[in-house]
Amino acid sequence: MEWWQSTPKSVRVVVRVFVPLGVALMSLGLYGDCHGWWDNRGFATNLFSSLAGLLVGVPFALLALSKLAEDQADAAARRACASHARKTAASFAATLRTGLVESDPARIDATLDALRAGSRAVKKDLDHNEHLPEDGSALDTLRQDLRTDLNDWATARGQALTKARNDLRPWIRQILQNWARLDNDIRPRLEELGLRWLPPAAHTTLSESAKTLEKLEFSTQLRFQFAEAAVRTPSAHDDEAWTLHRTLVAADAEAEHQLAKALKTIMKTLPDIEQIGHTH
Repeated sequence: MEWWQSTPKSVRVVVRVFVPLGVALMSLGLYGDCHGWWDNRGFATNLFSSLAGLLVGVPFALLALSKLAEDQADAAARRACASHARKTAASFAATLRTGLVESDPARIDATLDALRAGSRAVKKDLDHNEHLPEDGSALDTLRQDLRTDLNDWATARGQALTKARNDLRPWIRQILQNWARLDNDIRPRLEELGLRWLPPAAHTTLSESAKTLEKLEFSTQLRFQFAEAAVRTPSAHDDEAWTLHRTLVAADAEAEHQLAKALKTIMKTLPDIEQIGHTH
């Protein structure tokens, strides 16, 4: 039995030795009663019966105390694990929110949608113009579309994220570190102790979002600003520079689109994250 195997070896030895001896002495005492052995031997009778009771009672008392100590240790471990899990989950949520302008979930969702739309519009402009149009009218149209879409993207970005471009990777790294602690360290212990973890669907969703965040790369602030300025008003005679800067800005637009998508997904699981370690 599992509870017996978890009992300290010394207690098991005492039980195996004392209980048979106690039963034997009790049997001998009952036999002596039947044959008058204990008549006129009050002290010896008390001594013998006390010894028999001791040999039987002590092992069961030790078992009860051992089980009580084990239950208390389990309860303490559960409390410590639950407290650590709640603190780590709260740290994950707090780190996530430091990079977001809004605090209301509905507003966060709306600003991330706008960021996705803004970055996607810029990416679309750039993807459709691998080389600069030779026609002057088409080039003017591209310039106008890019100015509008880049402005909209910048506005959406300012309304969604508090982090500058140079701060995105450190922020994402913090989010991933907190998630790794939750998933690799906290989850196995919670499951072992039967404490609240994430629903399977939420866990799968978060794991996939974390993988997306791991792959994201962003250019530095100055490099992006230089490339964006070149893309915003491209020169008809500088197709080589256009190709270089277009690639950089398009990559950043795609990265921010994926970032916004992952953040939206994570935000939807935040209520489940905040319940980690709580009582079912």
